Amino acid sequence: MRKALLIMTILMVSLSSTLYAQNPDATSTPVPDDDSELLIRVWLPDGLYAADDAAAVAILEDQVDRFNRMNAQYDVELRLKAGSGTGSILTTLIAAQPVAPSAIPDLVLMRRNDLVQAARSGVIRSIEDWVPDTLRADLLPNVLQLGQLDNTLYGLPYSISIQHLVYQGSTFEEPPLSFEAVLNDGERFLIPGKPVAGYEVSDVLLAQYLHAGGRLVDSGGVATLDQEPLNEILSFYAQGVEKGIFNIDLLNYTSPNDYWTRFLQTDVSIAITSSDTYLQSSETGKHIEYAPVPTYDGEPLVIIDGWLWALTTTNVEQQRGALAFLEWMTSAEAQADYTLALHILPSRQRALRIWQDSVYAATVEVWLEGGIVIPSDQRNNNAAHQLQAAFEAVLNGAAYEDATSEALLELSSSG
Repeated sequence: MRKALLIMTILMVSLSSTLYAQNPDATSTPVPDDDSELLIRVWLPDGLYAADDAAAVAILEDQVDRFNRMNAQYDVELRLKAGSGTGSILTTLIAAQPVAPSAIPDLVLMRRNDLVQAARSGVIRSIEDWVPDTLRADLLPNVLQLGQLDNTLYGLPYSISIQHLVYQGSTFEEPPLSFEAVLNDGERFLIPGKPVAGYEVSDVLLAQYLHAGGRLVDSGGVATLDQEPLNEILSFYAQGVEKGIFNIDLLNYTSPNDYWTRFLQTDVSIAITSSDTYLQSSETGKHIEYAPVPTYDGEPLVIIDGWLWALTTTNVEQQRGALAFLEWMTSAEAQADYTLALHILPSRQRALRIWQDSVYAATVEVWLEGGIVIPSDQRNNNAAHQLQAAFEAVLNGAAYEDATSEALLELSSSG
């Protein structure tokens, strides 16, 4: 068996699990060593490949190696692609479909937001009829939603990332789970207040609004905002501004990573982070405690995102091979081994339960009962824009009643 060789930043795993460099935009298809083997092309995002972690690379190599040895009829080729931006899996699929369909792989791993765009663009296939009930039932609570669009399953969740609260354990007697508790504690609180590029509203703000019963669209699909939940959320942030808990600096942050170092230096006692950031931090398990995102009623809330396997080929034989590999990679043991090596959460209950950090894992499983998958199709409508505008007005010192009235007026006048 040949050992893995990594050159530059392109990953390729074939039957022999050889890793070698290749132009990410190349359209040629390598010829299998054995003509009887069916080539299965798989694209992996660079965000799920730790090039500088030999142990993680070895686990991935071994998993592909063992699949190929046990399924001699297939030759799996695993290629590393950008997870976002120019040359990403999504942009390459959409660009290649009309002009170079032969360059499209059989199976890809992509984020929830990209999955939605890929499904809308017709570059991925439904796997609704393939995923067995036993596998669906073993997914963590609310995680199946990540792969669904219009009640059809397009992606099988592989790993998940959740946004939750972290706080300095020495500062709080108990976790601040409600708006009231946050306001009573009076400690500076950091959240990603600026929308991620390409979207109109902060995920944390939107999740708290949805948890309070708010909507961004009505039953007819028309953009809408609900006054009572909007007042509830904006009142919390307005009171926080008055108490010095929040300020306009929140609009500088699109990700918890933007202020993670500041939090670790204990300049701030409470913040929203992601499970990825928390698990990958060298400070994890020391002075940091964790809890769900604070809500108006104190009920647990976390924001769920993740990476999902999606089927891209229309060829029946290729689909069969791709789905066999997908099933192999999402087995509880394989998933647990690789996600643990990367310090990210797996999507399956069985995988999470054999993790080393059993306390955090068990806590996450409970939180996910109150988890929210942000509705991608609604994050760019006018209601989302007005929700963010009202939030920003409050951070700038506006009364929450005025911010609510202005948002509702602007929404109604826009038709």
